[in-house]
Amino acid sequence: MSSQNRYDIAQRAQALTLLVIGATYDYITTQTSISKRQIQYYLATAKSQGFDPTVSIILKEEYLKDGIRTGRPKKTSLEQEEAIITSIK
Repeated sequence: MSSQNRYDIAQRAQALTLLVIGATYDYITTQTSISKRQIQYYLATAKSQGFDPTVSIILKEEYLKDGIRTGRPKKTSLEQEEAIITSIK
């Protein structure tokens, strides 16, 4: 599991499956410890990736994966990093 995320894909799939088959948010939160807001976020993300529970309740891994987190771009180039490392040695 990524250090960026508390819940792995299996936990997300379990929560969304419970939601799709009609379980309440309170029940899902009790069983999985995932908050209502987080479940709503996972559902919105899955739908944006192509999940449509009215067509099929099958959850694919691609619906539940985290997006790419780019972060801040580096200010130093690879050559500059190598020069710094060689100057330290």
